[in-house]
Amino acid sequence: EKLQCCKRNKVLTCRLILMLVITVIFFVAEIVAGYMGNSIALVSDSFNMLSDILSLCVGLTAARVSRRAGSGRFTYGMGRAEVVGALANAVIFVLFNI
Repeated sequence: EKLQCCKRNKVLTCRLILMLVITVIFFVAEIVAGYMGNSIALVSDSFNMLSDILSLCVGLTAARVSRRAGSGRFTYGMGRAEVVGALANAVIFVLFNI
């Protein structure tokens, strides 16, 4: 049971990393194509993708922190770090869209 849970967490983390890499590739491609083609729409969309990259980084960090085991200070571990990461993503989303 414990082994399957750890395996599942690693698969989810690998998926987040894959999505982060794909998003970064599209970000770079859009910003280069936007500047080469003088397209403000592509450049603005690339910066929209930059906020997606930031959100994926927060989610990946939260997923990694949540796997930490308990310690003397955090006896139940850091399992709720994903909830804090979701809150951080929501706050960042609101700040970027004001």
